[in-house]
Amino acid sequence: MTEASVYGHLSVESYVDGGGTPPAGWVQVRVSKPNDTGYYGVLYQNNATGEFVLANRGTEFTSADDLVADFKLGVGILPAQYESAKTFYNEV
Repeated sequence: MTEASVYGHLSVESYVDGGGTPPAGWVQVRVSKPNDTGYYGVLYQNNATGEFVLANRGTEFTSADDLVADFKLGVGILPAQYESAKTFYNEV
């Protein structure tokens, strides 16, 4: 089983445009397509186990799109980023 620190590393790398540099033994498989919702995700794979991890960027406090999305989630409305994330998940 993968250690939590590796998942943390993959999460941090998702904040780097282009998906960053994954830890040893992992490769970047795909980065989400640019979109107007502000969603950004990266799919990584472990070379040894075949495990996939889909890392989604969280809130960037300098992004109005993210803050609006957070507000919508807080009041029970699915933001547009949800559909972008769902589309990326279904593509990979």
